[in-house]
Amino acid sequence: MAGIGGIDAVGPLPNGVKPPATAAEKALYEACKSFEAVFARQIVDGWMKAARGDDAATGGEGIYQNMADEQMTKSLVDGGSFGLAGTLYGQLAPTVRTAPTS
Repeated sequence: MAGIGGIDAVGPLPNGVKPPATAAEKALYEACKSFEAVFARQIVDGWMKAARGDDAATGGEGIYQNMADEQMTKSLVDGGSFGLAGTLYGQLAPTVRTAPTS
């Protein structure tokens, strides 16, 4: 996830949490974002099923709806709307910083 000027972009982090600096911290943050994406996708699927009703779209319409749901999920995660990734990272980052290197 490259940001402006080659600097890695980091979504919103809780107050007092330092952005990832090492490779291990960056990997942890990406894992936290992946977890948040799975969680957010489940929520988006529930929202969309409720909004669309019981009639599941088929064919091209179903593919389009799935793509729209994926984009909504990506926007929620990348925009930090849930904040789950930042919170998880804030809780787990100290364990990465104090882990012995091999």
